[in-house]
Amino acid sequence: MVFLLVLLTIVVVILFQLLLENGKGIHAAAPARANAATDTSPGHLFVHDGHTWARLDTSGEAKVGIDHFLMKIIGGADSVSLPASGRSVRQGERVFSILRGGKEIGLVSPIEGVIASVNEKADLNAEAARKEPYKEAWLFTIKPKNLSGSLRNVRSIESASGWFDGEIRRFSSFLVANSPYFAGVGATMQDGGTYPAGIIDQMNEEQVRVFESRFLA
Repeated sequence: MVFLLVLLTIVVVILFQLLLENGKGIHAAAPARANAATDTSPGHLFVHDGHTWARLDTSGEAKVGIDHFLMKIIGGADSVSLPASGRSVRQGERVFSILRGGKEIGLVSPIEGVIASVNEKADLNAEAARKEPYKEAWLFTIKPKNLSGSLRNVRSIESASGWFDGEIRRFSSFLVANSPYFAGVGATMQDGGTYPAGIIDQMNEEQVRVFESRFLA
């Protein structure tokens, strides 16, 4: 009889611990769902495959710019051609361009919507813009349309580190394959080095067009 009581007590304790652990699991899952819900909250940043980004704002609009990968490749801009306010744009549509060293680099909209405003004071040559492209280098704003659809085709900045690593590897292969002049740079990158800022200045027109089609579409 005593043995049965002891055994029953042990079973009850084990069941109680399991209930506590399940309860912790339920409560732990709640913050994850809450975090997922913040994907469309103001301040959240998304990156498009064409190396443009969109940051949602409290106004309901999204600031748009180019990411740090592309910012380093161009090293600055002689001028920027921005879309007109009121223009409707599709996600992935070429809507603005950067002129650097006589070469025009076409860039796409990261989301679908209507151009709300342009940043006439944008300066991609400023040190602040190069250091903090996601804050100091926004170029225009978009009033999103079908935001949920657009967000299915971009990645959150928090999940983009692996993708950026892959883009750097792709870029090193691009440099090696497109000119003997770049072979040393590409090999250095493959060994863990980085590409020099403003390397697009060393590309000819044909190489820029290939880079544009492979990385900025």
